[in-house]
Amino acid sequence: MHIIASNGRYLTAESGGGLNGDPARGPARDDALIADRTAEDLAALGDAWQQFTIVDNPDGTVALQIGPWFVTAERGGGKYVSTDRDVNEAWQRFAAIEIGDGIGFRCSDGTHYLRVRTDRDRPVVDASFFTPCQSRASLRPASAFVMRPPMLIAGRQSWE
Repeated sequence: MHIIASNGRYLTAESGGGLNGDPARGPARDDALIADRTAEDLAALGDAWQQFTIVDNPDGTVALQIGPWFVTAERGGGKYVSTDRDVNEAWQRFAAIEIGDGIGFRCSDGTHYLRVRTDRDRPVVDASFFTPCQSRASLRPASAFVMRPPMLIAGRQSWE
């Protein structure tokens, strides 16, 4: 499944996943998860790094998986995102929340959301958003993502 971020670009796990985003854990990259690929990029280069699986967890949360790796909001949220865990535990679980015409991923700490940072050289994704707020570049809130093809969340079909 492809995930389109609030900036209209495809969510991408750089190198297909396996990257640490938290400097406290050793060498880190702030671009472990980014939103900078276009449909033309995917057509020209392939889409393996953009093929996410949404895992429904028994507790009502979801996990974002790319190959064998899970997206992780380090420390449950607040700053860094990694794509190097092969477990689906607390820091890899997100509440999928309807936000505008998309879905926000609230971190396990209950207060932070995944979001696209458009104030950087590259549109990296981190877990530092406190509330879903309106993006200047889009009618969709800056922390909202859209799934293609649509997915089911809480018994309803998601947005396209």
